[in-house]
Amino acid sequence: MNATDIVAVVTAVAAAFTVGISLFSLQNAKDSLRTARAAEAVARDADRHERMPVLVCPASNGTTTISNVGKGPALNIVIAQAGEGFAACDARDVSFEQLTRATWSDAKHLQPMESGETRVYEWSGQPAFGLSYTDALGLPYTTFASRYGTKVFDGNAMSGLKLSGLAYPRRLS
Repeated sequence: MNATDIVAVVTAVAAAFTVGISLFSLQNAKDSLRTARAAEAVARDADRHERMPVLVCPASNGTTTISNVGKGPALNIVIAQAGEGFAACDARDVSFEQLTRATWSDAKHLQPMESGETRVYEWSGQPAFGLSYTDALGLPYTTFASRYGTKVFDGNAMSGLKLSGLAYPRRLS
């Protein structure tokens, strides 16, 4: 083996070593990007939950009490009675897809609610009903309530109901 052959072998080994380091660096960059994206998603979720309204509705006779127990204001609120098939449903077993296919009736438009606010309306959409609403940035939520529990979903399950065609119910407090 002459000097030229030795230089060629050393150059080939150095090139292979450089390719190996590059591939290792590329894999680390991909892992870092994946970690950064996961951290960003966690931060986005935390931000959303910091401003998320959560409307709950304990039922009463001929009236409906609504409380915003979340951390942010609830806007663009619609309340509507769910179809009869939901009256006997355990809220924990109801899916968002079921609610999007539900027949909603007696829909009303409610005024915005601040965090911690409670209101009573003359509205008796029992035994099962829903509330759709948005947070301050327009992200939608739906609350489903029946005598068998309450469940909150990300998304508007009543997208077919338009605010412009709905009346306001009488507010009692």
